[in-house]
Order: sequence, then structure tokens, then C-alpha cells
Amino acid sequence: MLQTFFNNSLDQTIASFLLSHRTEFGIEVFSFITSFANYRTVEFVAITVAVLLLFSKKIKNLILFVITLETSNYLTFYLKAFFHRPRPVGGVIHGLDFSFPSGHSSVAVALYGFLIYLVYISPKLKYKKYFYTILSLIIVGVGFSRMYLGVHYLSDVIFGYLVGFTGLALCIFVLEPWWLKNKKMIIKYVHGKRSRFIFCGG
Repeated sequence: MLQTFFNNSLDQTIASFLLSHRTEFGIEVFSFITSFANYRTVEFVAITVAVLLLFSKKIKNLILFVITLETSNYLTFYLKAFFHRPRPVGGVIHGLDFSFPSGHSSVAVALYGFLIYLVYISPKLKYKKYFYTILSLIIVGVGFSRMYLGVHYLSDVIFGYLVGFTGLALCIFVLEPWWLKNKKMIIKYVHGKRSRFIFCGG
């Protein structure tokens, strides 16, 4: 059943089409776009966002941000290890791990999707629609770039998006409401822990 799903005609048709229309210029353009979800870029953006949230004392958002990224990373890792889907043949970039789901796509949704959320909840921020547009284009562009460069199939990208959205939805629609509902209890618990720590000479 899995073999049938992984060998679906739509994946193969799109992969063949993009392979036959690949150009040197296109490779340069989409290699640049795909770099928005490369490890170093993600690390830089994530650390920058984390530091800004920390210094602005947005601890709740910082915790949700970390959970979103880590949920996406762990789900991607274990799904790749479980499905063992080989990479497409003829890719410009040779991936070191398995194809399904796309890690670049999942982290793009988790990272830049969370930035969209931060923009949304920032009442004083101007020109929000431009941020929405740019961040959304990065997410879509990264997914398409993975297919254009021949390192992922369409289904890899779609499920990568779903993995990233899972981490995002967990934090925004589950943990965020839970935090707001139990905010007083959490603060009381943290202060209690801190008091015991100080008393014990920690």
C-alpha cells in the first residue's frame, strides 16, 4: 500500500516535468530560495527570534516558539526513519536522509508560520500585510524549490507542510489557550519554585 502511494502518477509526472524544464538559471534561483530553510539560516533566524522574545519578556511566546520547532523536527525525523522513502533520481542536491516528508517544507511552515503568528498578535506593528505576503511566499517558495531541485516529490512537500502545521497548531490552538486558562496557576507555581530555590541557597 505504501509502495503504491509513493509511486503515484502525480508525483512522478510533476517530477519528470520539472526535470525536463530545469535550467541553470532556475537552479540558481531556487537554490537561493531553498536556503531559507537550510540549517544555518533556520538556526540564525530561530536564535534571533528567541533572543528578541527573551529581551522583550515574551516568555510564553518563546516557549511556544521552541515547542513548535522541536515538534516539527522530531516528527520529521521519525517519519523519515519510519517510511524510508528514497529521494527522486536526478536531483541537483543530494540529500543525506530519506525523502518523506520534506524537512525543509516542515521547518519552513513551523518557523515562518510562527513568525506570521507573531506578526498577527502584534497590535503596534505596521504593514502587516507585507509581512504576511513575504513570509507566505517563503513557505510556498521553499516547498516548490525542493521539487524543482529534484530532492523531493510533491507528496513529500505536502506532508512536510502538514508536519510543520501540526507543530504550529499544537501551540496556537492547544497550548496557547491552555496557558491563558491556567496563567495564574503557572505563575504561582514558578514563583513557588523560585522561592524554594532561593531559600535552599541555590
